[in-house]
Amino acid sequence: MKSVILTLAGALMLGACASQTPNYIVLDPQLDTIARQTGQNLPLSISTKDLRTANYVVKFEEGDGAARLISPSDSPRAQLEAMLRKGFSEAGYQVDPASARTMHVELDRMLTLVTESTFDYEANTQIAIKVLATNGNKTLAKEFVTKGRKTGPMGADFASLELELNKLMTEITTAIIQDGEINQFLINGDL
Repeated sequence: MKSVILTLAGALMLGACASQTPNYIVLDPQLDTIARQTGQNLPLSISTKDLRTANYVVKFEEGDGAARLISPSDSPRAQLEAMLRKGFSEAGYQVDPASARTMHVELDRMLTLVTESTFDYEANTQIAIKVLATNGNKTLAKEFVTKGRKTGPMGADFASLELELNKLMTEITTAIIQDGEINQFLINGDL
């Protein structure tokens, strides 16, 4: 009888551990190789700002009206800025905070909305970024948006959500760095 109770207690503890979900999403986007946009080593100042109204990046819609909110492990703004600095350096720019040629990037939205049912889930992700570039007395403003959708059986797993967010962050950052209009403007001041 004692062994049956110990076995049941062990099974309950394992079940409780398995039902625990992480408290945060690990964001670790990585840039692929960036094509050179200029051979001039132009100085460029890069700044970023997070304009999102909340820190979480994943929202699980629960059936009873409550939502489970999951925050990122690191600041999305800091990661975005690090990726932009690295990418523009690879593209041929010299990142210099004192440069008159500037790029200000605002993170407006980064959210994965997860809807789960008994047998499946749907996760819709959207990232929106505004870019304001200046060269001399001219200004260029652009908005970049990327979206993703994942579905699957049972509940959403964190690994899939992390992969999707990291993939979309990489895609949108690469699009900004390699945008022809932005590079033409930064290099020549042409609109």
